Amino acid sequence: LYILLYTMEGKCLAHGANPKIVGKDMLDMKDADGKLFVRERIEIAKTKGKGWQNYKWTNPLSKKIEDKVTYIQKVGDVIVCSGAYKK
Repeated sequence: LYILLYTMEGKCLAHGANPKIVGKDMLDMKDADGKLFVRERIEIAKTKGKGWQNYKWTNPLSKKIEDKVTYIQKVGDVIVCSGAYKK
């Protein structure tokens, strides 16, 4: 598990597994299936305030694309996320 933080505009504020993307605009980032998952996170945060998201991402331990589930919670103007790989 690692923590991710995003602005409501899709800028990455913190990433526990990949510090190279901190400060970058991730709004149009797609998963392995082409899903705009950061846009989906923003939509969940805006409409529900919190929720779960499924997508595919590279597991930093196995280096393979795997199914992942992430919990999203809006805290002020920041989206806080943490997920787990389903395997």
